[in-house]
Amino acid sequence: MPGNLSVEQLLLLVAGILVGIAVLAVLAGALLLRRAPRQPFFLIRQQTAATGWRLLAAAFGILLLAGTVRLFGAPVIFQVVTPTPSITFTPSTTLTPTITFTPSRTLRPTITLTASKTFTPTSSPTPFVPFNIQQSFTSNVPPNPNLLVGALIFAKSITPDLQPVTPGTSFQNPIQKIYVVYPYKNVNDGVEWTIIWYKNGELFGWNSKPWYGGPEGIGVSSWSMAPEYFPHAAYEVQIFVGGEWKQSGLFWITGDPPVPTSTLTPSITRQPSQTETPTVRKSEVETPFPTP
Repeated sequence: MPGNLSVEQLLLLVAGILVGIAVLAVLAGALLLRRAPRQPFFLIRQQTAATGWRLLAAAFGILLLAGTVRLFGAPVIFQVVTPTPSITFTPSTTLTPTITFTPSRTLRPTITLTASKTFTPTSSPTPFVPFNIQQSFTSNVPPNPNLLVGALIFAKSITPDLQPVTPGTSFQNPIQKIYVVYPYKNVNDGVEWTIIWYKNGELFGWNSKPWYGGPEGIGVSSWSMAPEYFPHAAYEVQIFVGGEWKQSGLFWITGDPPVPTSTLTPSITRQPSQTETPTVRKSEVETPFPTP
């Protein structure tokens, strides 16, 4: 375009020129119409008036032409002349790092002090029912494929509606009893329900019996050490249904249990001989089923 004008700018310029011409034509026509009555001869008066009206008509036509150029000039020009796309500035080069610095020497880890008593369960990553417990199963009912057991919640006590009181995963001695609360769903009656307790990765208690607690609800199990106390250790509870693992949970007992104080009595009482307690104590595990 001349003078580096865009199509829009050129059309505005042409329309402006046409409007200017129309204004001049209106002024000239009005002037002739004003002079026509003053002419001395009739024929001259008619010719002057006719010229004035022609100029006014021409001005009106020029105004229409200016509007047409402004509104429809660009599409007509673009049909004849192919528009040249404007230049869009885009980054030509994208800098990317070519060298990645890696340390040539690996620093040896420093020693981090940890607590002197830290217990970590050493049970199998994939829980399973020990063979001696499987031998005690009394039910062969297969579990429902849609059976679900929720997360295990630990507490020192529960409410009458089976809600844990101050639940947590770490408890400070003295502790004689721990409850484990869990939701369950789609449980079929008669299926073998097994709860196993581990202390520092070693089996120390379990309970297994057929389930008759209903298809869904809240289950509760507990372990009592009374009159003794839980030793300082890490504990894990695992739930199996028909031999299939369903849920696990961890809790910790911190602090040493209290030492019983001796009481002097005036009479001599024979003390019973020390009897070894078996590692697995099934009788101390309470029933894992909710009350009706």
